[in-house]
This record gives sequence, structure tokens and C-alpha cells, in this order.
Amino acid sequence: MDFTGDTALTRLTGTLNGTVTATGSTPISGDVPGATVEIEHKNKTDQNLIDDTDLPSSTQTDSNGEYSIDIPTGNVTVTVQPDGYSQNDTNVTNIGTDGATQDIELTAQFGELKGTVENTDSERITDANIEIRDETSIWPNIDSSDLEAQTNSSGWYTI
Repeated sequence: MDFTGDTALTRLTGTLNGTVTATGSTPISGDVPGATVEIEHKNKTDQNLIDDTDLPSSTQTDSNGEYSIDIPTGNVTVTVQPDGYSQNDTNVTNIGTDGATQDIELTAQFGELKGTVENTDSERITDANIEIRDETSIWPNIDSSDLEAQTNSSGWYTI
């Protein structure tokens, strides 16, 4: 039997869900809201499907660090790299039409700020209050008191 004619194939999709969290020293741990979760399909044809259709290639985590995105079934790499955290690339395999859950754990990246406070005569000032203002909310669990210091008897501070 011969078949001629047009046939439309429907590409199967599944929903990938998860939560993005951070580990690190207190208080920089917990859910990571507002992080971009990017999807790259391992199969070039399926990646083209993401690129050429209305399927999204990325999404944002909500206020609880949760994400959900519809993707073609198969294998993908999930990449998350918000400001203030190390990048995480996670391979997720065998995503079916029933979807999958993949939680992502990030490591906070932070350092120390050290210095001195001096007056215009280059004399060091003791007991000066130093404050960093986190207007970006990169670390939602950090308290403003964690970003404050006072200069010591030598005029030095460390945050």
C-alpha cells in the first residue's frame, strides 16, 4: 500500500519544574527569586524547535525560587547564573510528556571589603560607620546589618 499526502506531526513536550536554591554562609542561603533559568536541548533538531517556535528557551524563578517551563521531550541542559552566584549547568535526561522536576543548587559568591576611613588631612578616623546598600536584592535573605561595619581604633573596617 502506498501513502501519499500531507501528514502533520506534533512534537511532544513536557514541563520541567524545579526550585533554585543557594547554599553558603548564613544569611546567603535559601530560595533564589528572579534567577534566569535557560534551557538548551541536547538534540539539535529539538533546539531548533525551541528557537523556531513559541516554546520558550528561558524563564524566571518566582518569589519562592520556583520555575516551570514547557520544553520538547528528551535531554536538556539547564543553566542558571544569577548575579552573586556561581553558574550551575545541570543535565536533565529522559524528560517525557509527564514532565520532570530538577532542583538547582547554587553557591553564593561574595568576598570581603576592607579599607580605612581618613579625613582630608589623611588622618584615620575611628568609630566611623560604613554601610553597603544592597539596592539590587541579589541576596534576598541578607540583612542590612550584615553589610555594616565600624572602623576600629586604627581606622580600619572589614565587611
